[in-house]
Amino acid sequence: MVAQSIFFWTAVTLYALTTALFFVWAAFKREAAGTWGFRLAIAALVPHAVSLGMRWVEVGHGPYSSRYEVLSANAFVLVALYAGVVLAKKELKGLGALVLPVGFLLMGWAVSTYGLKYEVPIIFKSYWLLLHIGFAKAFASTVVLAAGCAVAYLIKKNSDQRLSMLPSAGKLDQFSHQFLLVSFFFSG
Repeated sequence: MVAQSIFFWTAVTLYALTTALFFVWAAFKREAAGTWGFRLAIAALVPHAVSLGMRWVEVGHGPYSSRYEVLSANAFVLVALYAGVVLAKKELKGLGALVLPVGFLLMGWAVSTYGLKYEVPIIFKSYWLLLHIGFAKAFASTVVLAAGCAVAYLIKKNSDQRLSMLPSAGKLDQFSHQFLLVSFFFSG
């Protein structure tokens, strides 16, 4: 349990640093801050995954029973999906300034119920539950990504000079729409 806590807090610390670096990038247009912010976001996934895995072994089920497990796993999926999107579309790296604070806040909220452990009812012990939970987490993450694009669109709508590290308002609107279409798929 101590090792799990160390990995969890390492991930939280890295997410906090990532959030700060993306804010520096957005506010002061420091390219190095954005590059390091993205690298730290990817690095934070490692201790976070280890923490989730250790919790899984400890409680005997996936991260879907207590608030801590759900929020921590949601933050992990959000950051992992963001990293995957950026690797596919480098122009969306600046979205980290809007998305990574959500991951950090989810981790902060998760820690409020860290010690609670629940047993999953026998009726829920099925592979279908894992599929359902996976789709729900992907849904939540794509909605946050769509919301990040929508907020960036609103900021850039009247002046494309704002948040210059992101694509044009028109492209952000298109990305937001695409993320919502993907989230619709996951909601089924």
